[in-house]
Amino acid sequence: MESIRNLTQEEVKYFASNPTTSSTLDTDTVIMEQWTNDVIIKARKILMCDQFLGQRYNMGQGGDTLHVIRQTDMNDGSAMTSSWTEGSASINTYEVNFDAKDITGTMYGIGIELTGQALDEAHFNARELCTQALAYQLGKVRDTAIYNALVPAGASIDSSTNEIWAGSATSDIQSTDTLVLNDFPDALHQLRLDNIPEPYACLATNYELNYFQKSSQFVNAAERGSSAVIENGKVTRYLNCDIAYTNNHTPRTSSDTDFSANGHDVLICSIPLYMAVGTWRPLTMGIHYHPQDDKTYIVGTWDEGYKAIQPEAACIVHTADW
Repeated sequence: MESIRNLTQEEVKYFASNPTTSSTLDTDTVIMEQWTNDVIIKARKILMCDQFLGQRYNMGQGGDTLHVIRQTDMNDGSAMTSSWTEGSASINTYEVNFDAKDITGTMYGIGIELTGQALDEAHFNARELCTQALAYQLGKVRDTAIYNALVPAGASIDSSTNEIWAGSATSDIQSTDTLVLNDFPDALHQLRLDNIPEPYACLATNYELNYFQKSSQFVNAAERGSSAVIENGKVTRYLNCDIAYTNNHTPRTSSDTDFSANGHDVLICSIPLYMAVGTWRPLTMGIHYHPQDDKTYIVGTWDEGYKAIQPEAACIVHTADW
């Protein structure tokens, strides 16, 4: 990651009208398109769930709905029931059914409030500090939005999605129902039973990362793959499944379906089938100076929405925190 002090005077000039004394922002000297692009580029460095996004489409305007056509009976073997006879041969036919997944974007916003004193004290790297802060906000919001589409909570889980409860639970997670090593291959087993194709990927949290790092099986697998590039939260491959982790998961509480204690969900899925699709209206940023209170407001807004296309190609493991 670049140092926040790695700035030239040229970069500072675009942010403040006078990089040595300014306590306000001169919007005439800020190239907003360039700055917006800088925020997006830096946000990519902290995105983890974004790698589970298969495609993102630009929406025309806020509130547009994207219709994604998908097959509804991907793992339904009983669909091959029709047959007809040609001469002496009986020919079986497979009926393929389709529907549309509708994805509507939600408006999000990020922002910073700066006092004149704050700008005076940070005038040499104010632009970079703000870029870092905005990028962090953008990355966290986007990653969490993708996570919530990939790992929906409780009643929002599709009926065709496989589920496993950690520990001794069968429907309701208690505080003692934490992940055990067998839960991982059991989830993969559920996918293979449904003829869900490999390769598989796991989107875990720091709780699983902590657990796996204490498992000799996992550590041995990680060491064998130590020459691989580790980025975007990807840790290693275990049981032929790529494992990535994220801090931007949505915790579960006792008020959530499937939980009587604080916990979280782990996703294991087929990469070819389960990847999320998203719709997006680009980030736009603006700078507003309020002379009444000598404060500058930097605000960014955008629209985006996500949805997993083939819910039957995933297994969600419910587990308590530990």
